[in-house]
Amino acid sequence: MIPQTDPGAALKPWQFLAYELRLDLNGANLERRVSADHRLADSGIGITTLARQREVDPNAVDKAYALHDECYRRQPPVALRQTRLPFKLWAWGSLDATDALPDAYFLAIHGERYVGLTTATLIRRLPGALECRLTGVLPEYTGRGIGYALKASLIRYALEHGFRELRTTVLADNLAMLRINETLGFERYREFIQSYPQLNSPGTDKSD
Repeated sequence: MIPQTDPGAALKPWQFLAYELRLDLNGANLERRVSADHRLADSGIGITTLARQREVDPNAVDKAYALHDECYRRQPPVALRQTRLPFKLWAWGSLDATDALPDAYFLAIHGERYVGLTTATLIRRLPGALECRLTGVLPEYTGRGIGYALKASLIRYALEHGFRELRTTVLADNLAMLRINETLGFERYREFIQSYPQLNSPGTDKSD
């Protein structure tokens, strides 16, 4: 189901075409698609979770926050992301909130460096469904299949824990993320206009 937006309507500078994507996990044959992270082994990059890293790395939370902050600030629309997400807000949303899932906060690690992540939270109004949130990889590590392996790990987690559906929202101009999601089986459920009125506020940096 993809209710179309008006193709003739001009978008304002603070409006962006977006897609809601969904992956139905019931009876889906995803084994081949989600077995990708072994390809990273030869490069020394491993996939783990924030929950596991907290047990072995005393700096795990600080390192995950720094990675999240850098990836977040590179997400479109970049002009909106220039204010750092406060640590306490990130920690609450990632670790302490009732819908937080630290064991579904996947990290790509190269040596001791955290280089990529994908996160998910429970959807409280929809038992059995997960909301895929931020996925990001440091610029010098892009093009190695890390984003795909992270998202595949999240799908495996959802399957193993009995979830029936994954949902996510992606801006239409985020072609790399759209490609990863759709390769893994996500389908476009609807398109809509995502508005960021903050971008129309005086003093907002629109240079990026």
